[in-house]
Amino acid sequence: MKILIASDNYPPALGGAETTTYNLAAGLLALGHEVAVIAPGGSWWQSRVVDEAGVRVLRLHSYPLPVSTKQRLGWWPGRVTRRFLDDFAPDVVQCNNPSWTTWVVLNYARVHGIPSVIGNHVMPENYTFVIRRWPRVVRFLTPRLWRLLARFNNRATRLACPSQTTVNYLTRAGLSIEASVISNGVDLEATHPAKDVKAVRKELGLGDVPLLCARELGVSHGMPLTIRVMMHFYGEQSRGDLHHVYLEGARSLRDDLPE
Repeated sequence: MKILIASDNYPPALGGAETTTYNLAAGLLALGHEVAVIAPGGSWWQSRVVDEAGVRVLRLHSYPLPVSTKQRLGWWPGRVTRRFLDDFAPDVVQCNNPSWTTWVVLNYARVHGIPSVIGNHVMPENYTFVIRRWPRVVRFLTPRLWRLLARFNNRATRLACPSQTTVNYLTRAGLSIEASVISNGVDLEATHPAKDVKAVRKELGLGDVPLLCARELGVSHGMPLTIRVMMHFYGEQSRGDLHHVYLEGARSLRDDLPE
């Protein structure tokens, strides 16, 4: 299958969406698909097609964003993008986040009857926090930006989102296409805390070390709510003399500990 991915979030820019987009292209290529990518290049005026580890990449002329590390945005991408799409003739297109480039690609897909998927890795709150000193302006802008985001996503055939919360917000804002929750490429089964946790703790030597999650995953049949408290203190006891307390249903998180 010939799959085209379009995104302004792509290496060498740094970030979660950039990593997700790159891993998606590399993973699809490893599965035997023919993959092409449209992403910003390093020139203001010149676009070029390059081979990057077996992926055909159209590096668009673009301008830098001073507020983001190595982030650039393609500008006036219409003609060169459509010419690249005509030449590649994709069977399906995948876009990440709203931009001028992804707008052109989604419109092309609609005109030519090509199935399209858009990945939403952004929320208005990612940007309105810079004007948080003006809460009235934030309250005015936020719902309107959500509606614009939903309208943009509706141009695709299907939406892929990293969280159900974002899907819910978009649905309330007017999302009308089918949506799937895909957790940023994280294998929820492999990262489930109950999956061979004893062996992992033994291998890493963390049997008596308390751990606190930095990120919660939406695991099926998991506990709906867990309050975790980690206290730091200085004492004379060794780690092995301390007793870690897990109350009620949270005991299932550490069933290897004595009562």
